[in-house]
Amino acid sequence: MNTTTVEQSADFGRHTLPAIFRLQNEGFERLLKLTELNLAAIKGMLDGGQSPLSSLPSGLPSSTGAVGLPQQFFEPALAYAEQVQQIDSQFLAAVTRAGEDLHNQYNVICK
Repeated sequence: MNTTTVEQSADFGRHTLPAIFRLQNEGFERLLKLTELNLAAIKGMLDGGQSPLSSLPSGLPSSTGAVGLPQQFFEPALAYAEQVQQIDSQFLAAVTRAGEDLHNQYNVICK
């Protein structure tokens, strides 16, 4: 086995490990943000859904007063989708940066 190849491989591993850990940390941060967003969305849905449902007259079927509910949840659902898309795009940007860094380090070390 070529000693130069082994040294290049070890050098590449030494330089790429921090990039891999940064990417892993970025993934955990995005997962944490997504979890917090999901918990806030569920709490908002429960809090927002309780007041319209509890204000329904007891003699009416629940479907009569629930007509306004889809509209009430539309704006929060849209905001939720936008936040999920933002979290996703931030993570994809981090993955792209990490890939570029690894590619550049490989080119510097192995050429």
